[in-house]
Amino acid sequence: MTSDLFFINESFSLAQKAYDLQEVPVGCVFVFDGLIIGRGHNEVNKTKNPTRHAEFVAIDQASDWCCENGKDFQELVPEVCAEKSISLLKKFYDRENPFAPLDKRKVKMEM
Repeated sequence: MTSDLFFINESFSLAQKAYDLQEVPVGCVFVFDGLIIGRGHNEVNKTKNPTRHAEFVAIDQASDWCCENGKDFQELVPEVCAEKSISLLKKFYDRENPFAPLDKRKVKMEM
């Protein structure tokens, strides 16, 4: 059986992919019997659709899998590796969001 750490790392890989694509760095995986049945990262900027958060992208895939395989669908929230999550979010907030309206972009301060 695949360990929880494998799935957590997969969600971090998806979060990194979102970050690399100038999205909010969130990744999500749904697992059933050790198999990833849904995965997603934020796609809000790419799709210009504010509902395309990581969890909704993953839910779409997981619900399709459940329908195809005759399974009921439940969402569970596991513990999160806080240090790694916080580090990626700090990187995100340290850079400017090129998709933000000009009047909402933060000004870089010289130290």
